[in-house]
Amino acid sequence: MELLFHISMILTIMAVSLAGMGRSSSFLRNLGGGRLGGPMAPGEPEFPEVHEGEDRFLVNPLNVDLSFGPRAPQGSSGFPWTPRSQYKSPQQSPIDICTCNCKAMNYRPLRVNYAKTDRRDGIVVELSNSGHGVTMKVPRSEARPSLIGGMLPNAYTFDNIHCHWGKDDIMGSEHFINGESYSMECHMVTYNSKYKDLNDALSNKNDQDSVVVYTWFYKVKNEDNMKLQQFLNYIPHIRDNGTKINPADQDALLWFLEPIPANKEYFAYPGSLTTSPFTPSVTFIILPVPVGISRNQLAVLRTMMDNHNPSKPVLTNRREIQTLNKRPVVCVKGTIQMTARLIQAEATNDNHHWYDICDDCMIIHDWNDYEDE
Repeated sequence: MELLFHISMILTIMAVSLAGMGRSSSFLRNLGGGRLGGPMAPGEPEFPEVHEGEDRFLVNPLNVDLSFGPRAPQGSSGFPWTPRSQYKSPQQSPIDICTCNCKAMNYRPLRVNYAKTDRRDGIVVELSNSGHGVTMKVPRSEARPSLIGGMLPNAYTFDNIHCHWGKDDIMGSEHFINGESYSMECHMVTYNSKYKDLNDALSNKNDQDSVVVYTWFYKVKNEDNMKLQQFLNYIPHIRDNGTKINPADQDALLWFLEPIPANKEYFAYPGSLTTSPFTPSVTFIILPVPVGISRNQLAVLRTMMDNHNPSKPVLTNRREIQTLNKRPVVCVKGTIQMTARLIQAEATNDNHHWYDICDDCMIIHDWNDYEDE
């Protein structure tokens, strides 16, 4: 009888285990359907899947929509994080990009043009502590980088580069990809060259082509980023809020741009500024392959002092994830080219733009073409 009892118990345990496996498999099948077994959430995108190919960025294998990501933790700097209830605009940034819901597009190469000079001390830049981070500008107009080609309808002129980070080395980026955050995120803010400057571009809130933010990530690695280190060496000189310096360097524009890995594709979507006034007339171009940065290098940025509390450092300056609200997110398959142009050592009196309009620029840029009926 005791033997029969043990056999009965073993059979019962096996039956329960098999039933559990069945439920688990059913749950995974529901995940494979992309909706956690439930109905679509309001505002959830309905674009066709991007199928994985030989040269494609790895697609979320479970096809789970992650556009409604978790709230990012609020930091110490008094940075203007925005509750979702405050801004009703349907295109606030940042977002969590779910690659399974992206629409694949093909465009000609996107070019990042930057200037080089025969001047021995190089190009003068302005590095400043904005009170919630570090900003790099290029005072000399003809020395500013530009974006051209790809899906852009015009050439876009450089305004500034700034960085976003977090309290730890894992959750520092503003945008997520498939629920994954990165150590830091950099924005190169550019404006359509038909406008006189960034403020002029942002004043045209109904023009989705007015501002483009070229975005890339950093991920902590063991090795220092030697190019970025040239920039970080100046941080101790601008630790206090409102301080600025004007260093000159032959490679100043490449501190950020050169280490970016070769990306065979990038994401793009209509969004907003992630800082006040959160203007919703911005197109984000996001490179998925991160750049390396060491823990010690990232820690240097957290020594910059806050404008709201000058005795405390800016430990984080990232905005929370915003809802997608049926916006199109496209995955653009195409190369990104770095091109340099030599400029004169002395500034000229004319104010013409220093870049050339390439013949292969794509003019198509109507987000309404991608929206659901």
